[in-house]
Amino acid sequence: MSSNGWNTWNIGDIGRIVTGKTPPTQNPNNFGDKYPFITPRDMLGQKRIHQTERYLSEEGKNTVKNCLLPAKSVCVSCIGSDMGKVVMTTTDSVTNQQLNSVICKAFFDPDFVYYALVNISDELRNAGHHSTAVPILNKTDFSNFEITASDIVTQRRIGNILSALDEKIELNRQTNATLEAIAHAIFKEWFMDFNFPDSTGEMVESELGMIPKGWEVKPLPEAIEVNPSRPLRKDEIAPYLDMANMPTQGHRGIEWVDRPFGSGTKFINGDTLLARITPCLENGKTAFVDFLADGQTGWGSTEYIVLHPKAPLPPEYGYYLARFNDLRNHAIQNMIGTSGRQRTPASSLDTFLMVVPEEAAAKQYGLIAAAVISQIRAYDEESRTLAAMRDTLLPKLMNGDIEV
Repeated sequence: MSSNGWNTWNIGDIGRIVTGKTPPTQNPNNFGDKYPFITPRDMLGQKRIHQTERYLSEEGKNTVKNCLLPAKSVCVSCIGSDMGKVVMTTTDSVTNQQLNSVICKAFFDPDFVYYALVNISDELRNAGHHSTAVPILNKTDFSNFEITASDIVTQRRIGNILSALDEKIELNRQTNATLEAIAHAIFKEWFMDFNFPDSTGEMVESELGMIPKGWEVKPLPEAIEVNPSRPLRKDEIAPYLDMANMPTQGHRGIEWVDRPFGSGTKFINGDTLLARITPCLENGKTAFVDFLADGQTGWGSTEYIVLHPKAPLPPEYGYYLARFNDLRNHAIQNMIGTSGRQRTPASSLDTFLMVVPEEAAAKQYGLIAAAVISQIRAYDEESRTLAAMRDTLLPKLMNGDIEV
């Protein structure tokens, strides 16, 4: 026992270690909607897993029943580029073989164990890189890693402090997802179903079928600038956004770095960035630029197309249009190149026909969408502050430097 009353434990002594397993995929009956099937793709920086891309059926769960995890199991990605990611289950779940999980013993608090593993995630990641060309941390090596832990009462206090911060961050994320869905639904209702305020119901024929009288059908470049010219001097320090930090699940906090401009796509606030390369386009990578200073130009990958609506369309119109399948499917169908490295030429958008609304509806939607995105941005910034606070407290609490 250390002088501050903390002990050192192997992970294998904390609880039962379970390496996940994938049910036979050739049997579609193994998959359903009952048991979350956790893979590294579901580990997006959140603490608790509330939803996954795939779920197992009762039959699928029974094929890997020895790998079933109860709620509050702590799961760690132990292979590949995602090594060291940590999440906690919220219900009976199964992981694939890329994760090792800890089912904690009674005298270890699962929340504390989660944070203890987050605290050594860099060590776990580095250890895996020493083994093979594909980073991997097997069950035995994972079990032999050490953490320090206090008595269960102190563990719970520490877990509660850090959990309170993460719970607020998660609440902000859920609120933002709801706000995003609202703006998305209004866009569809007004501009695709044509149920917009002050509609007279009078419709006329067009190349795209019946549309409201006074609205027009235009090729996209007549209503939205594609890759507009932006001023940015060579070697000028400017925000740089790479493809890895492009969102896939709607508007969220975007991470960027300041670096000298070399060559690439340039953008300003109000632009929408649409991924044009496989598989990012299919996965829905899209960003609305609202994180730059006034008058500032950012830059980044050439693998996204920049969209900027022309008046009277508001800037947000381009973002929500890009989030819908009509435009995305058109871009996918016009991809060129080899199967492993296909991309959509910006010129392919010349043939995309879109319905352009009258000014009143466009401006009214712009006010709604701008308010939604502004609120999302505020919650994102609050979450950044909370995450920074959590990350500062984490090592100090895990090392016993702060008494609780």
